[in-house]
This record gives sequence, C-alpha cells and structure tokens, in this order.
Amino acid sequence: MKPQGHVPATLAIAALLLMAMACVYEGETGSGERGQLAVTTEWLAEQLDDQDLVLLHVGEDSTYQREHIPGARYVSMPDILVRRAESGLRNELPSPEQLRDALEALGVSDDSRVVVYWDGDWMIQAARLALTLDYMGLGQQTSVLDGGMPMW
Repeated sequence: MKPQGHVPATLAIAALLLMAMACVYEGETGSGERGQLAVTTEWLAEQLDDQDLVLLHVGEDSTYQREHIPGARYVSMPDILVRRAESGLRNELPSPEQLRDALEALGVSDDSRVVVYWDGDWMIQAARLALTLDYMGLGQQTSVLDGGMPMW
C-alpha cells in the first residue's frame, strides 16, 4: 500500500518529466504529428488501424489483462530497466543492445509511431518509458496519451 501523501509528489515529478520533454519538441499538442509530446484520445481513436502505430501500456499486468486500448502491448518495467550489480543501483537503463531487443519484442521499430499510456498511478513510469524511447532516438515519433487510460 502506498501512503496517500506520496501521490501529489509523484504526480508533480511526472509532470516535471513530461514538461521537460515538451521543451524539446514544438508544435500543437494533440495533432499526432511526429514530434508531438501528447496526443488526444480522439486522435488516437482515429489512428488505431495505422500499421505503424505501436501502443505501449504501462501499469499493472492484471489491469492490462482486464482492460487496455485495442492493440496495445504491455510493458513490464523490468524489461527496460536493470539493477547494476556493481553499484546496486536499480532502475537504470540496460545496454543499448538489450534495450533495442526489448523494444523490438514490443513491436517498436524505426518506422513506428509510438504512443505510451498508463493505468492507475503509473504516470511516472510512462514518462520514464517515453524518455527511454527518446534516448534510443525515437523521441520525435513518441507521444504520451493525454490523460492515459483514465481518459480513454
């Protein structure tokens, strides 16, 4: 159980991460053009048949199994984060090769239009995934669904 006092801080951190990403990209939010940080649920609903669209669901596997956006793939955070044995630090990026393999297993390629969304209170992890995709050179084709699963 997570203490309720941490929720506002968690949301603030997630908002700061997303705002930092927004500084990198220009354009009108929600249009879905390459380089858009956020897309709307309306835009996404119109794009669900796009063969290049890759939807990445961040959250609890049980929630994903119960309900997710059609065509979405579940992202297990341990697949894209590691604990370094030498430092003991966790939540670090694996090698670029391991990360590429993990992203390819999710269906992400250089031609993909990626939309990341979250369920519950997984906003920070979704922001982390979006930043990871940016690190891998996919930032201009990655967006976050405005409002996540709750808005969908």
